[in-house]
Amino acid sequence: GIICIGRIAFWNNRTLRSVSLPNSLERIEDSAFANTYLEDVRFGASLNYIGESCFNRCNQLKEIAIPEGVEVIEPACFKWCMNLETVFLPESLIRLGGGAFEGCTNLKSVKMPSGLKEIESSTFKQCTALEDICIPPAVEKIGMWAFYYCRSLRKIVLPDSVKEIGQQAFLECSLLEKAVLGNGLQRLENELFIHCKALKEIYVPDSVVAMGEGVFKNCGYIVAGYFSDRLSLAARANEDKEWIAYLFCLAPEKHSPERTEEMLPYLSRQKKWILRRAIWENAPIVVENLFKMGIAQPKHVEEAEMYSFGTEISQEIRSVMDAYKPVPKVAKKKEQVPGMPLAEAKKLWTLTQDEGCNYIIKGYTGAEEVVEIPDMIAGKPVVAIADEAFKTFKSGRTSAQCSALRNLT
Repeated sequence: GIICIGRIAFWNNRTLRSVSLPNSLERIEDSAFANTYLEDVRFGASLNYIGESCFNRCNQLKEIAIPEGVEVIEPACFKWCMNLETVFLPESLIRLGGGAFEGCTNLKSVKMPSGLKEIESSTFKQCTALEDICIPPAVEKIGMWAFYYCRSLRKIVLPDSVKEIGQQAFLECSLLEKAVLGNGLQRLENELFIHCKALKEIYVPDSVVAMGEGVFKNCGYIVAGYFSDRLSLAARANEDKEWIAYLFCLAPEKHSPERTEEMLPYLSRQKKWILRRAIWENAPIVVENLFKMGIAQPKHVEEAEMYSFGTEISQEIRSVMDAYKPVPKVAKKKEQVPGMPLAEAKKLWTLTQDEGCNYIIKGYTGAEEVVEIPDMIAGKPVVAIADEAFKTFKSGRTSAQCSALRNLT
């Protein structure tokens, strides 16, 4: 029987609608059925290889079930099969070529084999209907643009086997809400999640120690997450430094005291940016953690609102602000000290104090005709009039000092 179909064998055949391939067939070469109107393909049991662009632009295909035994699907095999909705891949598959399903805009479901080790570049690029994808536990590498513009994808969970993710792998996954990265990953490449505007949760494991530029650029809604305690701030673009500071504030309790101490000066410098972002995203937990760490006060939130482009502080954030408003200091009333005030007494008397701090009048320095000796001065009793206190001609005085005194009580 037939064991091979050559390259471009049926290319651009516009009348072909259905193909049933024999069990003897082992290989289908490059572009064999490309650009045809095929609606149904049934593969034989002996097939083990499907060539590059083999079914490229077969726009009428809706479902493909690759049989067990196929080990290699070359790049762009089903590229731009725009009506393809469901794909079943065999457990025997060990290589899925780059761009294999690129532009399959109606593809909703893909079951990938557990032994697959690599998702190559652009494999699911522009699969705009793809809502969910299960990454097999053996995958070690995800190529550049692998899920680019998968704008219906809402969650991605990567196994610990993944050691490398290419640049812009999740670029413009505009509905992606949650991303959990596995413990095998060591670096986040440039612009990995750029323009993922719905991203709310991002979990970066402790294994990650390096990060490229623009990883979280234009990710507008992150409200929960965790990032590696060992992740260095040194090699990041400014916007990502700010993002890492923001993510730190989501869960500072998950980090070591040493890491927290290291972050405090940086958080203090970036608090305006962090607070603006918290207002935009309505993240009261970020605001509360800044308060707890002593980095910000409610007045700083009010200041940040002025630069939040019209976004008002939510009621949830205001509740946090109210809980942390400083208690106003109430001025204590001065207790009324009994007796004549000391300053006033010194205008009339020369004073001294005994061992018990009681006052003794040593002399009169006023010019009043009627003088009343007080019982107390500044809360202390007046207990004595000293020798020669009112003597008119005491050494150093003139008679004028006491000359007006007529009545003493």
